Amino acid sequence: MALKQGEETFTKWTHVENGKVLVRRIQRLEVQARDGRLYVITGADLPDFIQTNTGNGRKGDNLAQILLKGGQKSTFFRMESRPWPTARDALNFVIGFFAIGILKFILSIAEQAF
Repeated sequence: MALKQGEETFTKWTHVENGKVLVRRIQRLEVQARDGRLYVITGADLPDFIQTNTGNGRKGDNLAQILLKGGQKSTFFRMESRPWPTARDALNFVIGFFAIGILKFILSIAEQAF
């Protein structure tokens, strides 16, 4: 659950770099998944606290930590169920078939010419 002060809803972000600490408030968090989808987290869906660490890397050290209240269900990476195939998948499928057909047509013309 995000922190709230007056009308402002935010998460506390602490950045530690070689012993220097920077603390900021974040009202909107955007996370890009491996498949390219962008997740925007705002309002009550924000975690309580985010910490990032940089500097000399060591095995077992965390780059980022996201802490939620104990017993709270994590909504951080809420995946929306989407039907498959999506419209984008169907469009790519159709474009692929047209491209193959056009390529075969060009090849048949080239065989007749030579």
